[in-house]
Amino acid sequence: MASLTTLLLPAGAAFAQAPSDWVLNGGFESPALSAGSWSVFSSVSGWTTQSGCGIEIQNHVSGSPLEGAQHLELDSHCPTTIFQDLRTVTGRSYVLSFGYSPRPGVSDNRIRTLWGGQVVADLNANGWGLPDTSWRHVSMRVTAAGSSTRLTFADTSGYDALGGYIDAVSLTDACQADPGLPTLVLHGPSEMTLECGVDTWVDPSAHASDVCGPLQVHKYNSGDDDGDGVPGARDSDDYGPGPDTSAEGTYSVQYIAWTPMGNTVSAIRSVHVDDRTPPTLSLRGAAHMTHACGSGWVDPGVEAMDACYGNVAPQVQVAGYVNGWVQGSYTLTYTLTDPGNNTAVPVTRTVDVVNCPW
Repeated sequence: MASLTTLLLPAGAAFAQAPSDWVLNGGFESPALSAGSWSVFSSVSGWTTQSGCGIEIQNHVSGSPLEGAQHLELDSHCPTTIFQDLRTVTGRSYVLSFGYSPRPGVSDNRIRTLWGGQVVADLNANGWGLPDTSWRHVSMRVTAAGSSTRLTFADTSGYDALGGYIDAVSLTDACQADPGLPTLVLHGPSEMTLECGVDTWVDPSAHASDVCGPLQVHKYNSGDDDGDGVPGARDSDDYGPGPDTSAEGTYSVQYIAWTPMGNTVSAIRSVHVDDRTPPTLSLRGAAHMTHACGSGWVDPGVEAMDACYGNVAPQVQVAGYVNGWVQGSYTLTYTLTDPGNNTAVPVTRTVDVVNCPW
């Protein structure tokens, strides 16, 4: 048994206005026949002959119906194809179900079912030796591609005026039953890396749905879980402040959706805030300075800033020494590696000690 791919229900579709069963005369109870009789029609309520010799309806002639008093035999005087055009909603998922039985005493009972022109079931069973019908319940999930969908039953057995039975044809909204597990899809990657102190966290969000349509996605630690525009760090209604792009670390953002039946689905996005940018290092004062001999030289120092860690001047290392009482040229080298293990471009300063009186 084949089934069509399930599509998503368009937002805003209203189930409350839809009938519980879209099929008219699915039990083939109209027109009513007397017990023990049968008749062939070109059309009956809800059903039309597409090809073949007509629609044969039986009332306890050769086997019992699945329900009610009557059922359909598709191989009337010859193999026949019948159809009913059903009012559907584009993209909506339905459950198509019907009863199938071989005709007692008949071996070839092939029947094909089509939904919107696509084959969804090919059925056959051997009725040799059966004292009565042997009904099989056939059920499948189908999806409407338009506002009208043709349901077709075709007898594909040999040309012998004897074939399989159909009864209790029903089409119901898939959402009236358990729609099964929902799906949740993250927008963007499940692993994200942001540059500490540079990038801004913007939640890419996610979407969720089941066969009935879109579902609300609930967020945890997204930075604005309730979507009211107030950052999570200041909103008691949120479940966390969200990824902090001013501090290195890995932050988890969770997305959850659930159906009215209680089926849940969730996903986690890992947001890595990394410091990969070297700090900036610059001299205070001139790169070439002159100092009068006879006093201690005072280093004007450097400016050292890091996008993630801010002022990192205390981490600057200085190589070299200036002796203010000894004439000569001295070189100082300033180096810096930030807590993220990023190294700044070194800077140097030259100091000339001059005019020593001795």
